[in-house]
Amino acid sequence: MGSHLVLLLVTLVASLVKGAPEDCPVVSNRVQQTSRGLANLLFMCGTTQVEYDVPVRWVLRDGPYGSKINVTIYEKQKKTVPLCCPGYIRDESDVCVPKCKANCPNGVCVSPGVCQCLEGYTLNSLGECVVSCPCGCPHGSCRGSTCICEDGYVLDGKVCNPICSLECQNADCTAPGICTCFNGYRQTSELANVCKPHCSMGCTNGNCTGPDICVCNKGYYKSKSGRCLPYCFECEHGDCVRPYTCVCHSGYRLEDESCKPICDMPCVNSTCTAPNTCTCLHGYERSDQWKCAPHCFPTCRNANCVRPNHCECLSGYFRDPKPFRGHRCKPTISHIVSSIGNAINNIGQ
Repeated sequence: MGSHLVLLLVTLVASLVKGAPEDCPVVSNRVQQTSRGLANLLFMCGTTQVEYDVPVRWVLRDGPYGSKINVTIYEKQKKTVPLCCPGYIRDESDVCVPKCKANCPNGVCVSPGVCQCLEGYTLNSLGECVVSCPCGCPHGSCRGSTCICEDGYVLDGKVCNPICSLECQNADCTAPGICTCFNGYRQTSELANVCKPHCSMGCTNGNCTGPDICVCNKGYYKSKSGRCLPYCFECEHGDCVRPYTCVCHSGYRLEDESCKPICDMPCVNSTCTAPNTCTCLHGYERSDQWKCAPHCFPTCRNANCVRPNHCECLSGYFRDPKPFRGHRCKPTISHIVSSIGNAINNIGQ
């Protein structure tokens, strides 16, 4: 019964379209005003059958954790759909509609590859619906489909761009004769069209080559704070005022490219370690501000401490040969006899 109805409708359409090709009938204005179901026949060149799943019943099945779930049972069925003519496609409602590029945005696809633009849009050379004046023609007036720019602006493809007589460097031309710097750049006072990179912390003794990128000059180095400081080989107790130039602090003088402390008097058995400060050598102890005397332990007896832990016996004495008594000196026999004689003489007097 269905196939007989389709044949009857095709015969009706053929009678309305006089002289149409047998393979793909042409649509007349009168036929286009018919219902959507009838219009579908105008763009189809036959029919075909497709399979699709149809839910027929539901059954209760075991689910997880002892639960019960409804399961839908599907059955494959066939239906007859139109076989669209070349240039037409079947839509979701199984109706043959004309096919246009990208589904004809901003317009209606009235025939294969032909868009009828909506109000406010016009067809360009690519067959696309664009605004009557591309981008709305800011800084200009729209005349038909052409944008006529204001003074100081020039049409660049679709928009009116401002004109800057001098090329903007690191900047955009945002208004006639006005350059607006890129982020991280600043305009120079000499040339309004030139923007140079800006270093927010400054770039003394260096060159700002990019936004917040400071490259130090030769002889300078980048400190942890990001400043360019002069480099000196060694400048402890001084100030490096320029590359390889160290100015010593008060109380110091430059010797062998480093600042050495000054002591007004020579340090004896000691080293000048700070201005007018002598530090004793190892094994010595301070005797006054400038001198350090050798230290002997245990203390020398009948002897002088001539160097660290070394006792030198006085005249008439000799070193005690017993172990661990090298710091002691014992009198010689001649010294004992001389001492007794001196004592007797003193008594006789």
